[in-house]
Amino acid sequence: MQYEYELIPHDFGEYHLFLVELLYRTPHMHRDFELSWILDGETLVSFGPEKLMLKKNDLFIANPYDIHELHSSSPALILSLQVSPAFFMSFFSRIEHLVFPDHRFSSDTASSVRTLLYQIAINYVKKEPMYELLCASAINQLFYRLFSDLPFSIRTNKELLQSRKKGDLMVKIVDYIDHHSGEKLLLSDIAENENINLYYLSHLFKNSFGMPFQDYLSKVRCEKARKQLILTDLSLLDICISCGFSDPKYFNRDFRRQYGCTPKQYRQQLSSADHQAEKVQTLTVQDFLDPENSLDILENVLLTFCD
Repeated sequence: MQYEYELIPHDFGEYHLFLVELLYRTPHMHRDFELSWILDGETLVSFGPEKLMLKKNDLFIANPYDIHELHSSSPALILSLQVSPAFFMSFFSRIEHLVFPDHRFSSDTASSVRTLLYQIAINYVKKEPMYELLCASAINQLFYRLFSDLPFSIRTNKELLQSRKKGDLMVKIVDYIDHHSGEKLLLSDIAENENINLYYLSHLFKNSFGMPFQDYLSKVRCEKARKQLILTDLSLLDICISCGFSDPKYFNRDFRRQYGCTPKQYRQQLSSADHQAEKVQTLTVQDFLDPENSLDILENVLLTFCD
């Protein structure tokens, strides 16, 4: 599973909608606008230094290439709509230049956004005849509402090109980290591979992710280790080595820093009778719901939000 950034395959029309039960999502980015609705539970969403504690029925929006991280103490149910700027290009090409500086909504705007999101979701999942037209119509209404009600800034052509260039570079680098995090990995090696000045890349990484390269790499390794602790019977030493830690003391230190306990304590908690339910819930960091379950939720849960 690739879960350090999202490169979403669009079914059609340059948009994608899904329901997900999510515990943790490492800092990531994608090239789309992403609008998310917390249907159940609570989640902390971080955009660099900006942190939003969101509860049931709250919404947030991410611009293309906005780096964000999600963390929930127990699985949160989230509805997400991702729309590529390409969806609008034939009739509203200016959208590439528009960005939302604020990531959350006022209560007045949120109400109308939830209603439109519900319309898109129910049509997208049911897939009745000509549902594509209904989805496209509601997406246009949704973004008209967003740009009418929310503050936005306008980037120049130069700013847009710089943002794309940096964003595409970071996507490429994060993908590389995801595939090589179990190996010895130095930022200097990545800089050499990309033919980039190390000093520039170090500052770009910290400015983009709000943390140094080593801290990000530690998050990736710890999350992969956490999954192995749950899903496998591998020894702590084997997990330590396979996830790229050079020494168990660094594994213990970084894991405790991220999850508040050592890897051994974490596994002991999950193996106890009192934590079996938690173990089942945490089998995956994010569990995408299939169409049948999604429709169940949309018809029996979301409808109550839109009354």
